[in-house]
Amino acid sequence: MRANVEGFKNGNYTLATTYPQSSAPSGTNCAYPSCDASGIAQADNRDSNTAIFQQLPVGGMKVACDGACDLKQGDIWVMWREPTTYGNQSFAASDECPTGTFTEQPRCIHIKFKL
Repeated sequence: MRANVEGFKNGNYTLATTYPQSSAPSGTNCAYPSCDASGIAQADNRDSNTAIFQQLPVGGMKVACDGACDLKQGDIWVMWREPTTYGNQSFAASDECPTGTFTEQPRCIHIKFKL
């Protein structure tokens, strides 16, 4: 996003919650020099979701603008499911997850940023 501020200002990074991901994202990324701000944002979102899917159990994410996207401020939530060995513990009080209806409450990390 830092290298593609235009894409963020245009709302191209805004991403609905991808948690829980049941499979890695599909598709192909644009290739230089034919990438525009929107294509770069799509590639960044796909690459980020692929990495999260590969490294976190049932991982997913959400990206949102904090107010209007042209303010260049936003929020990223990375979400995952804890192994069943932690099934009887409640993390709701310690995690800052985005609002939404989840069949199983995820673990979350919330990152606020300004470009």
